[in-house]
Amino acid sequence: MNPQVCVISIGLTSKTLARELGELELPAEFVFKEMLLHSDSVLPEDIHTYDVLFSSGNNAKMLKKKTSKPIITIEPSLYDILTACSKAKEFTSTPTVIIHRDTFSAKDIEQLTNILSVNINMEFYEDTDEQIELLVLRCKEDGCRCIIGSGLVCHYAEKHSIRNIYLFPNESIRHSLKTAANMALSISQQNSWNLQLGSIINNSKQGILFMDQYGTVFLCNPVALQYLHTTMEEVIGKKLDFYFSKTDVHKMYASENTNRIFCDIKGQTLLVNSIPIIARQKIVNMLLYIDDVKEIQNTERAIRRETWAQKGFTAKYTFEKYHSVNQDFLSFLSLAKNFAKTDEPILIMGETGSGKEVLAQSIHNCSPRAGKAFVAVNCAAISESLLESELFGYSEGAFTGALKGGKEGYFEMAHQGTIFLDEIGEMSTALQSKLLRVIQEKQVLRVGGNKLVPFDTRIIVATNRNLWDLVQSNTFREDLYYRLDVLQLEIPPLRTRKEDIIPLFLQFLEGLSPAVWNIVSLIAAELEKHLSKYSWPGNIRELKNFTHTLVASIRPEDPPLRIIMLIAESLKRKQLRFKPEPITEQPLAEASIPAEAPVPVPVMDMKTLTTQKIKETLDACNGNIPQAARLLGMHRSTLWRRVRNGLS
Repeated sequence: MNPQVCVISIGLTSKTLARELGELELPAEFVFKEMLLHSDSVLPEDIHTYDVLFSSGNNAKMLKKKTSKPIITIEPSLYDILTACSKAKEFTSTPTVIIHRDTFSAKDIEQLTNILSVNINMEFYEDTDEQIELLVLRCKEDGCRCIIGSGLVCHYAEKHSIRNIYLFPNESIRHSLKTAANMALSISQQNSWNLQLGSIINNSKQGILFMDQYGTVFLCNPVALQYLHTTMEEVIGKKLDFYFSKTDVHKMYASENTNRIFCDIKGQTLLVNSIPIIARQKIVNMLLYIDDVKEIQNTERAIRRETWAQKGFTAKYTFEKYHSVNQDFLSFLSLAKNFAKTDEPILIMGETGSGKEVLAQSIHNCSPRAGKAFVAVNCAAISESLLESELFGYSEGAFTGALKGGKEGYFEMAHQGTIFLDEIGEMSTALQSKLLRVIQEKQVLRVGGNKLVPFDTRIIVATNRNLWDLVQSNTFREDLYYRLDVLQLEIPPLRTRKEDIIPLFLQFLEGLSPAVWNIVSLIAAELEKHLSKYSWPGNIRELKNFTHTLVASIRPEDPPLRIIMLIAESLKRKQLRFKPEPITEQPLAEASIPAEAPVPVPVMDMKTLTTQKIKETLDACNGNIPQAARLLGMHRSTLWRRVRNGLS
């Protein structure tokens, strides 16, 4: 916004000022208020919005009484009077000068008379236009032929037909206008700077205090008022030791360096950074930045939470995701929930694919650390040379290719959260020793660093190997084993809870393809006996992968029987892959018959072959049509037709 000057004048003065402004290029905007002020006059409401006021004579006198705004006045100089009197000699030998009483002293007038060697009739007015008009009339009665004065004086002289000379020459007016414009520009710039500085100080989330060299407060922002539990009226002018201990104040002023001090004020821990202002090798002022330690911690947590989200260090699984009807497994989950409430290390044991990380995430989300970082590390997937730096971090220059500034490790990233070390049994004994010390001390030393970094992390480890066997074979440290095996959870394999197979299968299927799920859910009872017979050595992961394969193989128009046969054939191939049949000298047809298959029956009349017998034979062959046809003594196409027609 451009600087603004408010001109309060009237009559000839306003016209003269407007004319001169039209010929000048000034760095300010001039706004005219045509008015004559008296002692009881009310200033315009917007007067406070202007940077500078501009006036003359009585108006200037009234403004000084009514406002603290800077005022530039047009004051006639002795030179101006000399110039005006010189012009008046053309009309009279005794000119009359009518001016405000505060303009010149009697001594000034005496000097002026001596300089000009002429008689000057001086008339003075106080503060009313009525008084000016009376003076003009009296001068006319006394035979005055020329009056010198301000715009208002010239106005009344003109009104009563007396020759007049305007007291303010153009040069003086221009000088005053330039002075007003420059002052308005300077004030506007200073106000803008003060406004910006005030905005920064008042909107700062830090408390700010500014003191003199003696510790007297003369600036304080709203946040600092909250920290000090005081008001602006109370704090300004108070000594700093009224709020802080004398020991803390002494620390602030004892050094010319920035100090960081922790202070307690009414149960609130504050971090105070004191910055001395030095001039001529002395502290002339002191600036304090005050922060609430809890707010710093909250900010740190928010930053960490954002970092966790960006890096994927979050846990998405909860105990609510589990669906089981097996009572033993439900008891296992109940125990895991109890363990989650503690902060002790947990050792999770389980076969491949049994859901160790899912359980670890569920424990984290059920613990007091829920919502914090969950950092999962597969110890078998990272080479030994990199695992140490990944776990513990490294300092700048620790090795070739190290990032500038270093890098924090997984333990630091998991601060206040949970770190999950999967496949812990694959860790080398050398790294086990370092891990043991980190767990014991709850401090981590970065690779190539010389500073211990404390952390607060809950540790969960998992393995599909028997750690105690590894201890016995000296491939896993016994002391680390006891550090980790505080709370132990062993996930039951899927084959021990067969009643959960179909619910899990349908759950995975519904998530992958609702269309296929609509078909398969109708024959769930038929599928259960096939799915339950298989041992599922890959546990939950294998079951989920099997579901993916099934969705890719089934077409929506396929009849249920084909789906049953497809599943039976797929499971049989999986079973043979894990348990290959021994090679014998029997004919191929006989060698392919499972051990549990019934003894082949003689060929019989198709009409007398019962539906029950066909079903039993198909079950024994795991749905293998060619195999069942050989056992029943019928052509496989005939059996296909019987099956397709519902075994009628």
